[in-house]
Amino acid sequence: MDVTVDAKRGVVYEGIMKEAMAPQVQQGSASGSAGFYETPVTGTKIFVNLGEPELAEKVAQLPSDGVGLLRMEFIVNDHIKKHPMWLIENKHPEEFVDKLAEGLATFCRAFHPRPVVLRFSDFKTNEYAKLEGGEKYESGIKEANPLLGFRGACRYTDPKFEPAFRLEIAAVKKVRNEMGLKNLWCMNPVQQDSRGVRQGP
Repeated sequence: MDVTVDAKRGVVYEGIMKEAMAPQVQQGSASGSAGFYETPVTGTKIFVNLGEPELAEKVAQLPSDGVGLLRMEFIVNDHIKKHPMWLIENKHPEEFVDKLAEGLATFCRAFHPRPVVLRFSDFKTNEYAKLEGGEKYESGIKEANPLLGFRGACRYTDPKFEPAFRLEIAAVKKVRNEMGLKNLWCMNPVQQDSRGVRQGP
C-alpha cells in the first residue's frame, strides 16, 4: 500500500502526494558559507554540543540557538594540558586562566549574542592524573569506579582542589567582565554515587 507521511503535521495520506515528492530548495547560511535546508520554526530551542574551539566558527553557521553544552575538559585537555594545581604550585596560575579564557572567548565570539553554556570541569580522577603534573595530585585518591568518584561539584569546595576551581571562576570573569562577552553562561556538574551520596576523595 502506498502512503505519504507528513511528519511535520503528524498526518498519513493514502497514495503518493506529488507535491510532497518535490525537491526542497536549499538555502544558504547568513554568511554565504556551507548551505543547509531551511529549518522550520519550532517551540523548542535547538542547541549544539561543542568542545573544540577550532570548530566554533563553522558550527556557529548552523541554525542553532547557541551552545547548550560546552565541556571545559576539551579546552583543558587540548590547549592547556597541565593540571591546574601543578600550575599553581609552580606559580603559573595565569597560564591556566588566560588559555581557558581565550578558548571560551572563541566560542562566545562565534555565537554572539546566542548563549554559550559552559559546564565547569568534570574530569574523572584518572583523567586529571594524565595531565602534566597530575599524577602528584591524583595518585592518592582511590576509587572503585572513577565515573562515580571525586569529580564535578564535589571537588570545588574540597581544600585540595578549591584553588584550582577558583582559576576556572577567574577565567569566566575575564571572559564576561574584561572581554565583555556576556553570552557565556555556566552550569555545575553535580556527581553522586549509586546510593545517591555525593562523593568525595
